[in-house]
Amino acid sequence: MAVELSRIFEPIRIGPKMARNRIASTPHTTGFGENGYPSERYARYHAEKARGGAGLVMTFGSCSVHPSTPSSGEIAAWDDGVVPHLARMADMVHEHGALLISQIAHRGRRTVSDSTELPLLAPSDLPDPDPVHREIPHEIELEQIEELIGAFAAAARRFKAGGFDGVEINSIGGQLIEQFWSPQMNVRGDEWGGSLENRMRFGVRVVQAVRAAVGPESIVGFRMTADEGLVGGLTPQELRGIARHMDGLGVLDYISLTGGFGTTLTTSAVATPSMDFPHMTFLRQARALREVITAPVLYAGRVMTPAEAEAILRRGDADIVAMTRAMIADPHLVNKAKEGRLDDIRLCVGANEGCIGRRYMGLPIFCVHNPAIGREAELMEIAPAAQPKRVVVVGGGPAGLEAARAAATRGHEVTLFEREQAVGGQILTLVKAPHRREYRGVVDWLEGQVGKLPIDLRLGHTATAEDVMALDPEAVVVASGARPRRPEIPGADLPHVVPVDDVLTGRHLVKGRAVLLDEDGHLRGVSTADFLSAQGIDVTVVTRLWTVGEDIDPTLKPVYYERLLKQGVVMMPHTEAIAIGDGWVRLRNVYSGAEQTLDGIDTVVTAYGGKANDGVYRELKGKGPQLHLVGDAAAPRRLAIAMLEATRAGRAI
Repeated sequence: MAVELSRIFEPIRIGPKMARNRIASTPHTTGFGENGYPSERYARYHAEKARGGAGLVMTFGSCSVHPSTPSSGEIAAWDDGVVPHLARMADMVHEHGALLISQIAHRGRRTVSDSTELPLLAPSDLPDPDPVHREIPHEIELEQIEELIGAFAAAARRFKAGGFDGVEINSIGGQLIEQFWSPQMNVRGDEWGGSLENRMRFGVRVVQAVRAAVGPESIVGFRMTADEGLVGGLTPQELRGIARHMDGLGVLDYISLTGGFGTTLTTSAVATPSMDFPHMTFLRQARALREVITAPVLYAGRVMTPAEAEAILRRGDADIVAMTRAMIADPHLVNKAKEGRLDDIRLCVGANEGCIGRRYMGLPIFCVHNPAIGREAELMEIAPAAQPKRVVVVGGGPAGLEAARAAATRGHEVTLFEREQAVGGQILTLVKAPHRREYRGVVDWLEGQVGKLPIDLRLGHTATAEDVMALDPEAVVVASGARPRRPEIPGADLPHVVPVDDVLTGRHLVKGRAVLLDEDGHLRGVSTADFLSAQGIDVTVVTRLWTVGEDIDPTLKPVYYERLLKQGVVMMPHTEAIAIGDGWVRLRNVYSGAEQTLDGIDTVVTAYGGKANDGVYRELKGKGPQLHLVGDAAAPRRLAIAMLEATRAGRAI
């Protein structure tokens, strides 16, 4: 039964300000900063969410308050020169009626000094157990503690001067305030360590200093974890006590609750939950802290639909609901929900690889689902064409559907050929793997939008160049995808050597012992290993790369490794297959050259990428129509790039 949406649209007072509704986008990084300042691109990115109806837009995850810590939000809040740039962003967001808040933080030992050229600062000189941040910090001195408290206050003043409505003080992710709290990270013997009361002292002083700096006119919020999920860390009871104490200071206008802890690769993955995790992942833990907090509570953690947000508010689990990645996928989510256009919302699928995953890889964000993200000036609007044209699209995978959608939205007469009886392309194969079902949302949205447009959809038809030219097209987009690439290895043509696609779709049933040869380095190989090992198949994954799943980002890779290893998968990196026989595979270490043979192999599964299906494109060249080749048909790559090329092609016609 559909949930009536009403609570999410109710205004709420947050300290001295009134938010027009209860949907927020929480602070996160983008990679759009330039020289420590927010760029025009950055401002447009957040302004679009305000234009799309968000009540509260929050910026700059872990924004740096001091030169001793880098800003994963790319913004140096310790520099007075940032103020005019903040003012430009504030004007753009406020123009569309949303409140604007920035996070401020110090990352303590959870970084590397290469980025600051200064020693890391932490409560104690203990190395971070996170394999990414292994550096030993300097035990922060008493005068440095006072300096950093002052730095938080000064940063808050800069945001106030820049026209922001307030700031959020960050503790989550194993950053400096949490490092002071933690008995694992704070072994000091002075007034800043020892008892929990002493360990809380730094966070308390920061909150009080920030409030004193901005006065009652600005919002001051605080973000903390509701559950570290860390063996030997703070207990749920201790976190409840901290939440009660911070709330009891009487200076916070809201408290933001989420889950996870950024000390290990596994807990970092939990803190940014992908489609491997359930929706509303941390709600149970947050609810326990909500019981002891009187200030408004903001909940964050995989809220994907307006109905989920509505249910949280109606139960009283929170007063404000974050839909951050949901609004990355669709910045206009709130307005569409208010207008009753729920099926037009491009729902986040929890892929992570385009947003937070790319930030972990040091790259600017995008969305695998929505190519306009980060390219708002270029792609957020689709302009009508000056002259309608006859357009043919070859291929009904995500790229073909997006090209057809963009071209038809411009007013062109579009015909789309798809050889299968259903659209979706390789997404329909990927969703067969465990925990990948939500990828189907990409196809569902595109198929729904295409169905609302006057597109002639011809399923079960493998289009030839003659079929295309028979329609007398003025433009053609070839998005015919790719077929599995066969490895150039002796024995690769044997009948028990099959591509991952045949395994996932069930065209080949694997029994006994399998070797998976993974040259893909991303999801294709490990998802298939997950699929097989979950059925009890004995799987060995062989790859030439440093690690299995080398190109999978750190928000996904630890979760895969945990499942694969528990399921008994054997991983052999630095290794290549040099020959395949009946029941055996010959391997060679790519560094030492040492060879070995795996015997008793029933199936060899190959993940060697794709080979472009570009035959129709090559036949059409020079025959008259404006011609575009996109996605895997141009060169096998990832979903986000295919979507970007496709939407640009559809808009260029």
